[in-house]
Amino acid sequence: MMMLDIFTLTLLFLLALVVVTIVLMNVYQRGYRAGEQVGEQRERALSWERTVRARERVEALAAAARVDDCGGEWELPDQKI
Repeated sequence: MMMLDIFTLTLLFLLALVVVTIVLMNVYQRGYRAGEQVGEQRERALSWERTVRARERVEALAAAARVDDCGGEWELPDQKI
C-alpha cells in the first residue's frame, strides 16, 4: 500500500509540475508578444519624430536667404575659365 501511495504522489507531483510549466510558458509568451508590440509602437513613434525633424530642417533650409554670389559669401576669388 505504501508503494502505491508513493507512486500516486509522484504522479501528482509530475502532473503539477507540467501544469506549472505550461502556465509559465504562456505567461512568458504573452509578455514577449506585448514587448514586441511596444517595440513596434516605439519604432513607429521614433520614425515620425525623425520625419518631423527632417521636415523642419528642410523648411529651415528653404527659408534661409539665398545668396546669388556664393563666392562673395566665402570671399573667394573670381574663377576665370
